[in-house]
Amino acid sequence: MLSEAESGERARIVGLHRSGECEWLSYFERTLPDAPTEDRIATYEHHMKFGPARDYWSEFVFEAYVNHRSDVIFLKGLPDVPESRLHSSVNS
Repeated sequence: MLSEAESGERARIVGLHRSGECEWLSYFERTLPDAPTEDRIATYEHHMKFGPARDYWSEFVFEAYVNHRSDVIFLKGLPDVPESRLHSSVNS
């Protein structure tokens, strides 16, 4: 079990790396077309599975990687904002 200090430190680190709900909703507004709900759902599902390019999601995970545990990978940033991703080439 984590001590109170360790628990607080872990929560602070994890909290630091999370992109907020508003940022992700903005990402989906930029990425998905303004269409009827059924079409938006189908487009969303396709986008989340395949992305606009073959290596889109693997590249995002590689560039946004912050840390991991056995049950989770921590990422920071948004797929379409290179400056927001820790390991993006624009941050070199």
